[in-house]
Amino acid sequence: YPSYRLARAASQKNNTFFRLFNHIKSNKIEMTSPVEMRYEESDQKYQQIDMAFLYGAPDWGKVGDTGDGVIVEDIPAMSTVAIGLTGDFDPNPSAYIDALESWLARNASDYERDGQVRVMAYNSPFVRKSQRFFEIEIPVRKRTSDAEIAKP
Repeated sequence: YPSYRLARAASQKNNTFFRLFNHIKSNKIEMTSPVEMRYEESDQKYQQIDMAFLYGAPDWGKVGDTGDGVIVEDIPAMSTVAIGLTGDFDPNPSAYIDALESWLARNASDYERDGQVRVMAYNSPFVRKSQRFFEIEIPVRKRTSDAEIAKP
């Protein structure tokens, strides 16, 4: 992914999407895709911790806390390992995350995890669930030497 700007809000029951939507609407910022949702593991289950709308250009809006529960931030370029899926999103993507973690374990000499699990959703709510496309991703970075590999 190239660097980009986004507006992020902490997850709250049925409120996060509309908080972000109201933010972009009041700032005359166009809706774009994908929508990013980050996850963290809790009680051996993954829970969504926030949602973000990606801006269409890195100079849209102003970086910082907007005062309405939304933070605008610049995200540096990154690489990810991902699984692309179609259909209705499972709110507990553990099986897919396990597959990505297995890939990381098999490629530990070259790559390491570099961020939280995220889901990138590419379709509007008006697209049939069976036709939607999304990715489950883990940000990664290349290792620079064998010395960086954690020894068991």
